[in-house]
Amino acid sequence: MTFREWLRASAEPGPVGRLHFGMRHRVKPSRNDAIWRGCAGLGLLVAWVLFMSGQSLDFGGYALAGLLTVMYLVVGFFVHPAPEASNVGWGGGMFDNPFRFSDGFNRSLFTLRLVLWPGRFVAECLADIGEFAADKLSKPPGLGRQ
Repeated sequence: MTFREWLRASAEPGPVGRLHFGMRHRVKPSRNDAIWRGCAGLGLLVAWVLFMSGQSLDFGGYALAGLLTVMYLVVGFFVHPAPEASNVGWGGGMFDNPFRFSDGFNRSLFTLRLVLWPGRFVAECLADIGEFAADKLSKPPGLGRQ
């Protein structure tokens, strides 16, 4: 590749990903999947609460940690980074392409996706358990066997 081609490549950015906001389309899980995923999500949330309770914070610190945790779960549930996988640098993202700024943006989206993934997992697990409980509570109790 000549020097002119390198310069032209820097002026022509590659494809970039997007940030999607809002609820994503999710397939309603089966009852067993909702229960298992809900237990996993609640387990992670309980582990985080136990970790935070071991810290030596005052009441304001715990309130702030709780508020930040809720905000993280909400952002993880409603923000969906979608990097363009074909433009993340050289060697499948191992090396930065210094002649394209767009691969840096895609790398940032990929990093944001990794950071938000645990929050999305826990929030979706809680949503699945909430939907499952709402379905069970909204149906009138059956008459049972006769």
